[in-house]
Amino acid sequence: MESQRCSVVKRVSLTLIWVLLLVVSSLAQNSDEETSSSLFKKYQVGARIGSWINLGDTAYTNVLFIDDGNVVGEMETSINNVNFYFEGYFAYNIFAGGYAEFSVGVVNRGSVTVGDFFSTDIGNLILYPFLLQLKYYPFSALGSRIQPYVAAGGGLYYGRQSIQFTTSLFDEAFYRGESQTDLNFVLSGGVDYGLNEHLALDLNIKYMPVSFSDSLILMSDYDALAITVGIKYLYGGKK
Repeated sequence: MESQRCSVVKRVSLTLIWVLLLVVSSLAQNSDEETSSSLFKKYQVGARIGSWINLGDTAYTNVLFIDDGNVVGEMETSINNVNFYFEGYFAYNIFAGGYAEFSVGVVNRGSVTVGDFFSTDIGNLILYPFLLQLKYYPFSALGSRIQPYVAAGGGLYYGRQSIQFTTSLFDEAFYRGESQTDLNFVLSGGVDYGLNEHLALDLNIKYMPVSFSDSLILMSDYDALAITVGIKYLYGGKK
């Protein structure tokens, strides 16, 4: 079942890439000579969607919690190694070909159910990367509509066992989920394709090492690779 889900996510991602390529071919004919230079004179705001690929620990599907030889609780999970990933971002032009990019992402890794004699909590494992990177276009001076870039930086990775439903009589669902945070670096790269003076497409690959000091649903290593495609709006900026 998990392999089927992974296959579906991969097919969806490839479909999105092909759709964006078709958009490029249809709109590129309407672009002018200002397209390439506009990438480096304006602020960028956009969104990316794609696949989150797990490079870290593999989640346990079923765990029994035992105390003095007796089963006192149970955890069941359906955590995927490939998930849908969404990211929004803003990039500020600070020098020729250089940007400071702030991004916020979200990925739902799958479902988590934890129960004991008193209550059952049903929810999801969700991660939120809050990242700040220096992004640089090394070939910006060439004036090409196709512009590769590299980026590096760091940020806060926040993971949470988000509880949507609980049978507990004492606490609301929101307050029962556990969470962990990690301050770590990020490395990424990609390619922009200028469509016109105000729009550009973006293919991005991002490596995110996530290592929580304490375990979250019995896992500490949440390293991941995100492969996304997106579109950005270009506005304002330096003259």
